[in-house]
Amino acid sequence: MLRIITILALAHLLVALPAHAQLRISDGDTLTLNRERIRLACIDAPESDQPYGPQSAARLRDLLGTGSIRVQPLATDRYGRSIAKLYIGETLVQEALVREGLAWVYPQFLHRCPTTATRLQNAQQTAQQHRLGLWADPHPIPPWVWRSGPPRRR
Repeated sequence: MLRIITILALAHLLVALPAHAQLRISDGDTLTLNRERIRLACIDAPESDQPYGPQSAARLRDLLGTGSIRVQPLATDRYGRSIAKLYIGETLVQEALVREGLAWVYPQFLHRCPTTATRLQNAQQTAQQHRLGLWADPHPIPPWVWRSGPPRRR
């Protein structure tokens, strides 16, 4: 019951990050905001030990420091994290990360974002065309492949 109340509270969360807010960035698609673990919906950012992983996490931290945060929960994953869209003002954080070449569209879970799927796919196409971020590598390895283990190229 407490979990449902927490998710419902997040559904309407709109805050400017006060100094006392607890914010921890795990990687470019996972954060903890005031003890609530949040996984960004419909994208997959590079792992911390993967090329562009540290840059993705740093960019997420930068974005979160620029304005009011709005969390739109969509589901809860098997790890108990809220799967959510995250907005800073009118900016969809997932789209910003993908557009800058710091995350992939996550095809396996894109169905969770029917209203923004096209925007995310267009953002990825733009990043690829301009060879931004991870797309500067001629053969970037998606995180879902990276997590499956060797062989890895650096």
